[in-house]
Amino acid sequence: MEQMRRQPTKLLNILAWTLVVVAFFVLSSVAIVWANGLKFNPEKRSFEQTSVIAIQSNLPGVTIKLNGKILANSAPAEFKSLAAGNYSVSIEKLGYFPWRQSFNLAAGQVGLINHAHLIAQQPNIQVVKASDYPFSSSNAFDVGLSSQNNELVDGGALVSRFSGDLIQAHRFLDGYVYQIGSQLHLFYSDGPQDYLLYTAKKSTLIPLVFPPISSQFALINGDQALLVSPIVASEPSVNP
Repeated sequence: MEQMRRQPTKLLNILAWTLVVVAFFVLSSVAIVWANGLKFNPEKRSFEQTSVIAIQSNLPGVTIKLNGKILANSAPAEFKSLAAGNYSVSIEKLGYFPWRQSFNLAAGQVGLINHAHLIAQQPNIQVVKASDYPFSSSNAFDVGLSSQNNELVDGGALVSRFSGDLIQAHRFLDGYVYQIGSQLHLFYSDGPQDYLLYTAKKSTLIPLVFPPISSQFALINGDQALLVSPIVASEPSVNP
C-alpha cells in the first residue's frame, strides 16, 4: 500500500519538473527571439527581422505619435518590433511647433531621432543691454560654414539648398539659424524642419550674437538687444 501511494507522488514530481524544463526552454526561446528583433509572421509561418525607431532626445511632457497613434508621453523612447515599411513620427506639445520626421525602414534597420528640439510658436524674448553682447559684422557665417548658389555648406558637406541667397548662417541648437531677405529661420536637416523666428523691417544683415553653450541668441538694436529663447514659450513680442 505504501508503495502504491508513492507512485502517484513520484509521477507528479516528474511531471512538475518536466513542465519547469519545458517552460524554461519556451521562455528562453522567446527571449532569444525578442533580443534578436524577430517577430512571427502568421501568414508566412516564419520569423522575420523587425525594425526599431528610437528617440534619444530628452523631451518630457510631450505627445509622441507613430503613424498617428499615441505611443508615449516622454522621450527618450524606443518603439520595437516594427515591420519594415514607412513610418511617420510626430512629437507634439501645446504652444510648440510639432517635430515631424519620416522613415522608410528596411528589416533590421533603426530609425534614430538624435537632436529633436520643440520650437515655441511664440518664443520667449527679453530686452537686455546690447553692451553685454558685443556684435561683429564680420561674423556673418560661422567658421566652416559657407553659402553659394543658395546652398549652405558645413565643413564641405551640403546642408541644404534654400529659396534665396543666404545673408548669414550660424550653428545653433543642433541646427542652423540662417537669414534670407528680412527673415530669420531655424533649420534642421532631420525631417527637415524649418521655423520662422523673426522678421526684420529691412533685408539687411540682422545683427546677431550667439553666446557660447547657450540655447539663446541676441538680436542687437542700438543700445538694446532682444535675447531670444526659441525653446521657451512666451507671449508674442513686438519687433524692434
